[in-house]
Amino acid sequence: MSMLPITTSDSKLIRLPALCDALGVSKGTVYNLIRQGALAKPLKLSQRVSAWKPSDVQDYIRRQEQKRTPEPLGTDGTSIHQGVLVK
Repeated sequence: MSMLPITTSDSKLIRLPALCDALGVSKGTVYNLIRQGALAKPLKLSQRVSAWKPSDVQDYIRRQEQKRTPEPLGTDGTSIHQGVLVK
């Protein structure tokens, strides 16, 4: 379940500005994620142009979603969010 306008098809590659916008991060953060091995390296389309396969981006997003811990439940089944009960 992704809220990003990225298709699961690899027919259209994702350039850096669109990737930054979709992930809500800066260019520097994208390159840090690549350096850390969290995000796949882009495909080099030319000397100055790189882009990511949508499946690589979706894989990154899926891994981030899996890292989320479920919010603890209150005794009445409500969610506890930042110390506040949410019904």
